[in-house]
Amino acid sequence: MTRRLRNVSFALCCLALLVTAAACYTTKFSLGTREQAVVDRKLVGNWELADPDQPGKPPIVMLIRNIDDRQYYVEYNEPGNDKGPQRFTGYMVPVKGVSFAHLRPLSDDGEVSEECILTRIGLTSDDKLTIRQLADNDKPFWKEHAVDSSASLRKVIEANLDNDQMYETNTVTGTRVQK
Repeated sequence: MTRRLRNVSFALCCLALLVTAAACYTTKFSLGTREQAVVDRKLVGNWELADPDQPGKPPIVMLIRNIDDRQYYVEYNEPGNDKGPQRFTGYMVPVKGVSFAHLRPLSDDGEVSEECILTRIGLTSDDKLTIRQLADNDKPFWKEHAVDSSASLRKVIEANLDNDQMYETNTVTGTRVQK
């Protein structure tokens, strides 16, 4: 996979790509419940995700909104995509001080996916959004770490927060769009 394609698919997966897409870690298990989730309002806003391999290319625009102080609405729009924006609902769960987003696609036909995309999300001190995608389900890391329940998923994530093998190679950085 080329670096550009990996970066784009990473950005798509982190906060807005269909659950069936390649290069995303998807799961039917959660790290915590939606009822326990709390929205971090610092993440709410409009973000631009630039492709580091194509500096002149228009950035991908991502909107993050607060639905009910527990869930987010996420819309991801890649310039030139004729299919239009991809939309998701999600919530964040902390694991040892690190936030993970659970994102489910909003489909045109009303179908509710059993699986969600699980992605590490952060905010730097200089107000940059960081998105670190977990390695997709077919990578050796997940083959070596059996996940058969929410408890086992949490145990694997807790034990491997700093293990680069659990993640895709690149971290995507978003810049807040000032209004």
